[in-house]
Amino acid sequence: MGLIINLDGAVQEINKAKSNIEVIEAINRFTEEFYKTLGILLYIRYRKNIKENNVQICNDITNLIQDYFQKPTFDSWMKLAQNCYLVFSQTNDPFVERLNKSLNKQFPQNSIDNIRQIVTEIYGLKSCSINLPRRVQYAWFLEKMKELRNFRAHHWDNNTMLDPLVKHGIKDAVIATVSDIFNDVDIKIVKPESIQREHINTYQWDSRSGTFSRMQVAETSLLPECLAKTYVTFPDEEDLFLNPTNLIILDDKEDRIYVYGSMQSDHSAYFTSLPRSGGIKEEKIPFKGHEEVFSLSQVEAQNDRIRLTLKQKFGQIRQDGGIIHNFPDLCDYYVGRPKKELELLERLEHPRAFSISLSGGGGYGKTELVKKVVWDIVTNPELTEIDSLCYDLIIWISAKETLFEKGKINEFTSSFHSLEDFLDCILYVTNNIQYIDHSEESKRNLICGILNCYESTLLVIDNLETVADKNSLWAYLDVLLRDVKSGIKFIITSRVDDYTFGQYVIPVGSMEDDEAQQLISEQLDRLGLLNRYSNQSALKQIANISAKSPLLIIFVVQLLARGYTLKELSKGEIQAYEQALNFICDFQWRELSDLAKDILMAVTVANGTCSFSQVRQMCSIVDNTDFLTAKEELTQRSFIVQSELENSVLSLLPPIHAFVKHKLIEYPHKEEEFATQWRILNLGFDQKPKDSSQNSAFPCDADEIHLRQLIQKAESFIRIGSITYAHDYYKKCIQFFPENAIAWRELAEFEFKFLEDDDKARSSFQKAIEFDPDNPITYTKLAYWEQLRGTEQQIAQYVLNSIGYNKKALLLYTDERSKRTVRDHIGSSYLKLGEIEKNLGQLANYPDKQDHFIMADEYVKLAIKIFEANVIDQPQNDDDLYHNAIDYNYLTQAYTRVARRDQKNADYFYQKALVCLAKGFESKPDYERLLYTLGDHNIKRFLRSKYNIIVDDIDRNIVKRKVISIAERIEEDFNKMRLKV
Repeated sequence: MGLIINLDGAVQEINKAKSNIEVIEAINRFTEEFYKTLGILLYIRYRKNIKENNVQICNDITNLIQDYFQKPTFDSWMKLAQNCYLVFSQTNDPFVERLNKSLNKQFPQNSIDNIRQIVTEIYGLKSCSINLPRRVQYAWFLEKMKELRNFRAHHWDNNTMLDPLVKHGIKDAVIATVSDIFNDVDIKIVKPESIQREHINTYQWDSRSGTFSRMQVAETSLLPECLAKTYVTFPDEEDLFLNPTNLIILDDKEDRIYVYGSMQSDHSAYFTSLPRSGGIKEEKIPFKGHEEVFSLSQVEAQNDRIRLTLKQKFGQIRQDGGIIHNFPDLCDYYVGRPKKELELLERLEHPRAFSISLSGGGGYGKTELVKKVVWDIVTNPELTEIDSLCYDLIIWISAKETLFEKGKINEFTSSFHSLEDFLDCILYVTNNIQYIDHSEESKRNLICGILNCYESTLLVIDNLETVADKNSLWAYLDVLLRDVKSGIKFIITSRVDDYTFGQYVIPVGSMEDDEAQQLISEQLDRLGLLNRYSNQSALKQIANISAKSPLLIIFVVQLLARGYTLKELSKGEIQAYEQALNFICDFQWRELSDLAKDILMAVTVANGTCSFSQVRQMCSIVDNTDFLTAKEELTQRSFIVQSELENSVLSLLPPIHAFVKHKLIEYPHKEEEFATQWRILNLGFDQKPKDSSQNSAFPCDADEIHLRQLIQKAESFIRIGSITYAHDYYKKCIQFFPENAIAWRELAEFEFKFLEDDDKARSSFQKAIEFDPDNPITYTKLAYWEQLRGTEQQIAQYVLNSIGYNKKALLLYTDERSKRTVRDHIGSSYLKLGEIEKNLGQLANYPDKQDHFIMADEYVKLAIKIFEANVIDQPQNDDDLYHNAIDYNYLTQAYTRVARRDQKNADYFYQKALVCLAKGFESKPDYERLLYTLGDHNIKRFLRSKYNIIVDDIDRNIVKRKVISIAERIEEDFNKMRLKV
């Protein structure tokens, strides 16, 4: 069997390719799968040899895994295979020797000319030449596929460029080469399922036959790891359980092999299966990190000396014009900020400005501005002649953890986490690495003496906000200013204004109008778009969309070059644009207090502009100090328009408005709450309970004002994490107002959310109902918590309770809009009940299993009935369209569930799901949850097989537009099917 694990499936992808481009891209995927397979097998072998003390831990492999395998690339897998291969070069490992023989195998004479021609054509695509060896080996040929992959990044305007490659048989050559390499590689992948007294029941895949089977393995000893592990057995091994691994997972339900793909931010890993038939499939498996996936020991995972070399951590040491430094290069095209550059230079020249901080949001160019000014000082003789700018040592250290490149936020490991990293950097740049192993206290004392040996030192600390222990760093910088007698200055960049150290702060926010216009024109001209967007109206619109942020200006123009329109960008519908907004805003958002977040969300609901008084009413802010503190937070982080504050107005820049609008998806209850308050402020009325007694609202008497203040005090303690104090204030609410329904309801929500004392919370909710039985809000809030607990704990009764409370609320609400919302909640609960019953059925035995599955189907059908009846036939406004989008999204999910169970009519129900999805997109194209539903693997499969639409998970908006364009055809196809059923 020459094609093992996922390689056979990758070949099928090549065979299915139609155009030249598809063939080449499929070959690229196949060669990546080859290096991934080779790397994983060699790495598993490497870990076995470490355990048996045949080889030592290789720092290069450890560094490679920690630095590049959170989201591995083609190069990562290739380097892993090469590094593991080198480890075995001095050993006589039989498996590696067999692989070595295959990799060094030479092509026969009758094919060598063809192979050389293929490689020549690859280099010809790049307009390069290559000196071909006389003898061509398999490994050399496959290594050249990397060059073809690099070329894939360019746009192929002319598909015929690839004709020579295809005609010379690159497809057959690559497949035959890989098949021959693995032809003698016989492995087994074993998954233990249960341990009996005299044997272990296993599920196995054998590469010789390429088949899956269940076998009993005679085994008297305990497993070295556990049942959750997968084991790989090599030809020279008799024991099946020598090589545990997390990199490969067997699925006994679908006969699939899953291989590690990448880590996600939520402590889970994506594994990919690519079988001969059945299509690509991904599974999400919980893992703490990629170190756990690769089974790195604690020593390997935590030892910084192994993980990163000093050069990797702190950069290349250079000497320019007599100045020793480790400063990084400027980016390819620097965005000039002349006024800010001049201000920074003037501060550096000032004799009493020892510490300077550049603060502002991500993407405004703080880091590059500092690099530009420092490089001017290093390279411009006129500046170095100025005494205050004459440095002989410049040290750079960055705590940056993210970069925005090519439309994506790329995360990486920072080299700067603590004061000790800062000390090590100084020792490294000053060539005192012999002291790095000393204690932190010893290094602190040594460095003052070392810096006194230089006449003038400049220390630059980039991205300070991500350093965990800032207080220790600030304290040490103060020590340096006191004890270093020669000249010393600091430059700090941070996304957060911090005046703790008394430094001079240069705010770096939006560009000046003339700077922004110049940058926009330069970028448009660079991409050949200046003629199309040269009018003042277009330039101004680009400036507004980008908030005059250098990063966004560059990215917006790139999106225009890719065919997007200003109209699409202004709506914020593009996923790549959302990624850019996250890069700029997400860190500041996480640092905001809850009240500041509430204010931002309230202003966003109010379409981006709101007066101070309106915001205070929408967010129920009584304490003026709290409001001023939150407003100052937003001002410091460049979230609000500074000029509008003079008019007592909070106004958001368009990108900030778009960012917070996306964030509202995570806070649906907040969006509903603020939308209700906004309608009250604008219309003067809203839904009233049937009995508008003293308990149903906050009347303006002294007692109720006192209650409101107690609740707000409790909320302020929650914001700073003082849950005990918050609880005390909620208890005071019911002590002072024992018959007030709102007091009991607020306490109940606190007990559910923060104390997780569900019994007490339910009791408190019942008190609220007792004192105000006609208030529907109490029932909907209790229903929310019952549904949440039922979903979390997989207890159907809780969800049934939720439905019961919502049905009571439905009888109490008088306006149709609120009733529709509650019906949606009831339908959602039935869907969750269906999911719970399905899960219980999977765990149960017959006949209970079948009963659970029948109940699951019935609940889903009830949900469909509710959502179908709840759709508004003739929507009148945006609220109606938004409501319909929600219902169509639920219906899409429900019909796909029905299709999975009803195989006979599956196509009919999948078609109905597509109809609902298309109607949802037509109702509200910017409803994000429809995009998530579009990612359902059954929807993706059906779109591809029926309409030849491939869902691009990177930008599903493209697929959304395709679905909308064929919406009528989808419905017509469904109507034809309906006639037949």
